[in-house]
Amino acid sequence: MKVQNNRTVQEILSETSIIRDSITANNMELTDFKRHSSSISQQMQSQLTDLREKLTSAFGEITALVKQKTQSDSEMMQDVNTLQQNLSQKTYELEALKKSYSQAHQHLQSSLIQMQNHLQVTQNEVSTAKSSCERVQRESTQRFSQLESNLKSMTEEYSRGTGEVRNQMRQLKDEIARIQQSLTSVTSEFEDHKRVSTSTHNKLQAQVWSVEEARKAQEAASPSHHSQKSYQPMVAMTASQGSLYPGTGSVNVPQPVSMIHASSPRRSPSLPQPVSPHSLSGSIVPNMSGLHHVFLRGFCLKCFRSVRG
Repeated sequence: MKVQNNRTVQEILSETSIIRDSITANNMELTDFKRHSSSISQQMQSQLTDLREKLTSAFGEITALVKQKTQSDSEMMQDVNTLQQNLSQKTYELEALKKSYSQAHQHLQSSLIQMQNHLQVTQNEVSTAKSSCERVQRESTQRFSQLESNLKSMTEEYSRGTGEVRNQMRQLKDEIARIQQSLTSVTSEFEDHKRVSTSTHNKLQAQVWSVEEARKAQEAASPSHHSQKSYQPMVAMTASQGSLYPGTGSVNVPQPVSMIHASSPRRSPSLPQPVSPHSLSGSIVPNMSGLHHVFLRGFCLKCFRSVRG
């Protein structure tokens, strides 16, 4: 009995261990199943939310499309109504065009008959004009031949004339070159004459000044003659010397201030002073240059007249 009980106990223990192992294995499988089922449920929930969002957007699009369809249907009906109105108007216009076309066709037929008559008349006129044009062409060809011969002769004369003109122009250029050379020589002579005249003027002015100083010295030596007429020396003056005194000629010589202050206080302010070349440039030289310009102008006119002759 004990042995049998031990055997049964052993069998029971072995069966319980087997059951325990199977239970633990089932528990592990159950936990895996729970894990997989929870992940699957989460995925299904996310998919369901996506589907809900897509359905809501689809419903919104459907409603928008329905609104657009109704609006387009109303616009289409309006277009159809306007097209029907236009069709009725166009049919009325077409009938009017048919009537006007029939009238225009009749008018064109009558005008075509008139044009045929006018064409016949114009053909006759063209034939007469053609004959007259042929006659005019013959006459014009003859006249053109005459004009061509005249033109040839004129071109020959023109070529000869241009050659003569070129020769004359060449001679004129040579004459102008000679005139320019003579003008340069005249200007050089004018400059020399101006320098000589300036030096002579200064010498004459110095002589007049010395004579005036001598007269003033004689008046200072004999004070009894102050009430009488002032002594004026008899100096033989030429026309060029007389023009040197202020107010007597066409040339007024400016008196330098330094020369007046350096002289004695009894000297007359109207006493002519010696003229330097710098002071001559203000009054004498322009008048002399004006005379020489007149001379040069007369010389140039004479040269041009000789060239023209």
